[in-house]
Amino acid sequence: METIKEIQDEFLQCPMCHERYKGPKLLPCLHSFCRACLTHDLEKTTGKNLQPQVNGASDENVSSTKNSKLYNCSVCKADIHIGIPSGNNNTDQWADLFPDNTFIQNMIEKIEMFTDKKNCESCTRDDEEEQATAEVWCQTCKVAFCDACIKAHNIIKACREHQVMPLNSMRQDPLQSIRENKKEIQCPYHREKIIEYYCVDCHVTICSSCVAMQHRRCEIVETIKETVQKLTPEKEYIKKDLSLQSQVIEEWEKEHIRELSELSTNKDNLIKEMTGLRKKVNEVLLNLENKLVDSLDQKHKDTIVEVNERLKDVEEMKKTLMNTTRFMNYLTEFGSDSEIVSVFDVIKVQTDDMRATIQKAKTNKLNTRFKLALDPAIQRVLEMKSLGKIVDMVDLNSNGLKNYQPVERSSSIKRTGTFRVEKPPPPPRSLHSSSSASSTSNESISSQEMAPTRARRNQPIKPSLRESMGIKTPRPSIETPSPGSGRKTPPVRSGTMPRTIRVQRPQSVTRTKSSGGLEVSKDKASVSNVRATTPSSNIRDRPTTPSARLSNVLSPRTARRDAPQPPPRPKSAGKRENGTVKAPSKEELTKERKSNEHVNQVPPAKSKGLLLMFSFNGRTDGDSKKCWPLDVAVLEDGTPVVTDFHNKKIKAFDATGTVMGESAVPSWPHGIVDVSSCELAVTLPELSTIMFVVVQETSMRIRKRIRTSKQYRGVSCDAITSPGNPSLVVTCCAAGMQCVDVLTLDGGLLQTFRDDYRHKGQLLFTWPYYVTCNTQGEVVVSDCQSKNGIICLCRNGKVNYEANMNQDVIRDPRGICTDRFGNIFIADKTGNAVHCLNNEGQYQSVLINEADGLLSPIALCLSPFGQLVVTQENGDIKVYKHS
Repeated sequence: METIKEIQDEFLQCPMCHERYKGPKLLPCLHSFCRACLTHDLEKTTGKNLQPQVNGASDENVSSTKNSKLYNCSVCKADIHIGIPSGNNNTDQWADLFPDNTFIQNMIEKIEMFTDKKNCESCTRDDEEEQATAEVWCQTCKVAFCDACIKAHNIIKACREHQVMPLNSMRQDPLQSIRENKKEIQCPYHREKIIEYYCVDCHVTICSSCVAMQHRRCEIVETIKETVQKLTPEKEYIKKDLSLQSQVIEEWEKEHIRELSELSTNKDNLIKEMTGLRKKVNEVLLNLENKLVDSLDQKHKDTIVEVNERLKDVEEMKKTLMNTTRFMNYLTEFGSDSEIVSVFDVIKVQTDDMRATIQKAKTNKLNTRFKLALDPAIQRVLEMKSLGKIVDMVDLNSNGLKNYQPVERSSSIKRTGTFRVEKPPPPPRSLHSSSSASSTSNESISSQEMAPTRARRNQPIKPSLRESMGIKTPRPSIETPSPGSGRKTPPVRSGTMPRTIRVQRPQSVTRTKSSGGLEVSKDKASVSNVRATTPSSNIRDRPTTPSARLSNVLSPRTARRDAPQPPPRPKSAGKRENGTVKAPSKEELTKERKSNEHVNQVPPAKSKGLLLMFSFNGRTDGDSKKCWPLDVAVLEDGTPVVTDFHNKKIKAFDATGTVMGESAVPSWPHGIVDVSSCELAVTLPELSTIMFVVVQETSMRIRKRIRTSKQYRGVSCDAITSPGNPSLVVTCCAAGMQCVDVLTLDGGLLQTFRDDYRHKGQLLFTWPYYVTCNTQGEVVVSDCQSKNGIICLCRNGKVNYEANMNQDVIRDPRGICTDRFGNIFIADKTGNAVHCLNNEGQYQSVLINEADGLLSPIALCLSPFGQLVVTQENGDIKVYKHS
């Protein structure tokens, strides 16, 4: 329990002067300052922080004759709007605009009574230097009396009802005395009265005189005791909320302290890594240098041998030349004419031969020199500006790894919240390539391993920096959260891969001229030809035979002319002229049909049967209702995060179904998408708010909220159109406002897709609940209530394609996502299936259906490790191995 000393030091000292409060003033942020300190701070901030409010905005309680100015609290820096009367530039009076903190003032007065000695404040002894010692305290008069003065005080009739307390009894248990002797606030308008009532209409505390005068026309006026009794549950809730916030703040503080300690370790590890890298580079360069020196030595030796051999030839020619010269000289000096003539021709021939030999030898130059031709890789090393780039592992710049080529992803598991990838996925046979965006994990920075980059719903996978360099580092083990942190639902694991059933598709479908029906031709290994004749009743009422199933899913181009088709949407739909609906012309219908119809192949009778890896229910301890996971997102480390609509929560799970963290939100959450390695954006359409939530190891916290002009439901993140500057793609389903908007992360509107420019006066969407973006930056919308279940829009507003699906193919389109090749995965709630379409909207296959245990899928998302996470209406969350 706190002592008087602690209360005085922590609660009754001004944060500015660090002395006991004198005339405390209360700010809206619940910080208090001495009146003189507040006045001085207002004077000091005049012309600096104290600026007129922008755009002429003013507080609702400030009249039009007042200027609203902004003041920042010296403790918490909160923005406080001050309504200053126009023309009042006297800052000494501005402090009086804040209310007095009567609670702190009364606490100071009570505690002052518990000093060792208190003199009587009423009498003065002329014959004594000191006043008489006070023995009692009048709570009403706020005066300490001695025994003589209290008798005179009690004689006065008006003072007989005053509350008088002995100071000695108060000093024995000062805290208890303060609790028992609580003082009511005096009415600021009627000083002789105390506050006894609360006006519910005006939300102010008043006295009895105020009730009879200023508030006589108010309908609901309660006594203070009644109001306090009604506030008791809310007070307890606020106390619990403050206690919870205190725990969160303490944990957050511990995380920062731990972060500071880990930063030094992180720095040391990086230095060691760079030093080790430099040593490896030095070793490689030393080996290359030794090889190059050996090569130089060998070339030098070979050249020396060659030059020595040529030198020997020169010496031989020199000897021959000297011999010929000596012979000629002696012959000329001592020989006779006959001797000279007899050998002169020989000497002449010898001289010519020697000249030719010398000239030939001189053509082979002796300038044999070696030059170092640098390898291009070494040349690039010499031109390097740095060894690498120190990047933030949480908010990595998207261009940080752009120069590194992708490599195959190695299997890894970072913590229990990720799903293990046993083998790297095989390379696709013939699919579109796309650029990749890099990111990193929010794991402990001390691990120093760049996490495998995540693939958003619309992004491909790119390897980490350390993988590109071929460095393998084991991941640190992270302990699983304790059972108290969340309810653990036993996971369901599939022991065997479901057997894949191959369905033989018809080779060709041709229209017969005679009957107008369809003739299905098969090869010799299949059954005999099946003819779909003109039915006499609705197709859905017929038995589900192979031919009926085939005819039910035919696209508009191959369907029979008399088969029931949804009526085409006329160009002027929704507009009335003179009380009648204007019928579209034949040309308009033809143009509409050609623009909307999309040939779709027949879906197989069986699904591909993806392997079920894990399954758990999203309901956690403290949930009053069943979990309804309306949307799901997967972080780059494989952690699935869902929006629980019924319980107004955001929940993050690990691979075993244990809750890693959850956060309550003020309204029903709808869409969710990851905008960075550990941050998600959540839509709250009822509040017209988009909330940004940061997911940490075992907790979640709300980072910021932005208000929007529309009630957005679906949300996706586009990081392709503007690399390094991601944007939010959101959908609005409000009547008459159905649209898809592109927003900045601060809520600024960049682009709107609303009107169908092909049909004047019509909207593009009916109920655009779910949305995603593909690798080309195109917007793919799941329109839940339109005949075209999927609409793909280019960023210029043009419709790329509309997947016109028969209801027997995709009955109820809901959640949607894409992979790095642009393939579309869509959840069919009523059809109990997940379908796959290619990047042009053509139907491909059924991935999962009811036979695989899938019931009422709502949302789905593809993880960076190739798992397909699907949420069901019953609250189950299932993870399938896709690639």
